Amino acid sequence: MRVLSAAEVRSHIGCDFLVGGSSAIQNSGWTTQLQRMPELITRGTSLQSLDGVRMRSRNPKVFDILATWTCPLGYAPDGILSGGSDWPVLLPEMAIADALVDRHIGGMTHMYDPDDLDPEEMGEGAPELFMKALTTLGQDPDEVPFVGDYLRTLAGADETCRM
Repeated sequence: MRVLSAAEVRSHIGCDFLVGGSSAIQNSGWTTQLQRMPELITRGTSLQSLDGVRMRSRNPKVFDILATWTCPLGYAPDGILSGGSDWPVLLPEMAIADALVDRHIGGMTHMYDPDDLDPEEMGEGAPELFMKALTTLGQDPDEVPFVGDYLRTLAGADETCRM
């Protein structure tokens, strides 16, 4: 099976997209949990779908913010779409922040539980980037449920890096 290029996906669904939610976390290597269905975030609502893909929409303003937090390299060689896809992928700190905010307002973006994340795979500074991601999205971290749980896991990454 051939993996579609970003241009082919964009043409099919009719709008810009990026990989988010738990798919972005798996791609980053921050979990060993398997994600069998990629999760795409679209700029606005797409009237088209892709088989085997969860599609979540964001308003254009939020999508444009998210797009500045993507990795231009696409999926890692052992990611769910191995084979060198050029799909834009959210950085893991923003993927968590976006998913928590989306779920807080009634959305369904999938995110792994904090205990499914591997602090040893996270880089130094993950807690600060996560908090910056939340504020970039215009959120007060004290108002978004479960921020503390993820922050504790991410803080474990800094302690692991210092060992």
